[in-house]
Amino acid sequence: MGEIFDRDEFIEKVRIFSECLYSQNLVERPDGERIFGEVSLGDQYRPKDAVALLLNSSPSFFGHKEAMFAGFASWVILPNHPAMRLELIGLCIKQLLAKAEAIALEDFGENSVLMHDLIARYVIAGPQFIEEIYAPFGGMEVLSDFGSRTAADHLFDDERKSFYTIKKMMASCHYVASSTPADGVVQPSVNKAVATVRTFIDPNIMSRASIYAKWAECKDTIAWICAAESIELEIGTLLDTLLQANATFEEHGKLFDRWARRAKFFCEHVLRRMPDRELYDANIRPLRKVDAEQFSLDLLTPSEVAFTKKAYSL
Repeated sequence: MGEIFDRDEFIEKVRIFSECLYSQNLVERPDGERIFGEVSLGDQYRPKDAVALLLNSSPSFFGHKEAMFAGFASWVILPNHPAMRLELIGLCIKQLLAKAEAIALEDFGENSVLMHDLIARYVIAGPQFIEEIYAPFGGMEVLSDFGSRTAADHLFDDERKSFYTIKKMMASCHYVASSTPADGVVQPSVNKAVATVRTFIDPNIMSRASIYAKWAECKDTIAWICAAESIELEIGTLLDTLLQANATFEEHGKLFDRWARRAKFFCEHVLRRMPDRELYDANIRPLRKVDAEQFSLDLLTPSEVAFTKKAYSL
């Protein structure tokens, strides 16, 4: 007859094992830094804290910047939809776990399947990832409902269509800001931009009511949207990649500094001049410590430029 399982002895061994895991060199985080859950998982998203982490060139613990970038990408497209944020964060967590498992299998393939799993989760991903990202997200109970690649492929289908009109609007505002003095009589405005694009000979321009509805959803992140559209990739723009839910920190994190600097420029060059002060304040809030980088938003055809000039009497 085999030895009777001693639960208390086993728990003690597990405790010692967990202490060994915590004895690893954990990544020290700055004093006052908000934890991932506070920034990304509540109904109230905190973009200022996300921007601070993503602009910091110092390395963090496994998955920290990756998960933060995923939540930020969702916030830029749909700032008031926490469920969409959970979809992209959940997908990112699943991809991070798969990455850890692949590394464990490659580096420790001679060990048992159980060893692979333990090494992947608690050594490669590590205790900070488990405690600060995986567990606050809700573990497998929540991951079973969020983070589907199939769902992510169609997550922003409606925005892909509606952003076409929004981009044209902001391109007309950018053109006006670049063509007139900052202290002049002529200033860009949302209402004038809506009226302007409605004169464009383009069947893809939305109705006036649809434009205002979409503007209400995305206005607080419009600087990030326009800046992302200005960054060209091998195929399409950064905004195209965001709308396809394919942006990742591993591939696109190196662009974040430029993205932020261009968003700051759009705030100062265009939004500051518009009559809605709250629009500027909402967009500039996470960007106050960022330097600006000038860019052009050349999305108008020659005839659309002519319509814009006529609308503003330029």
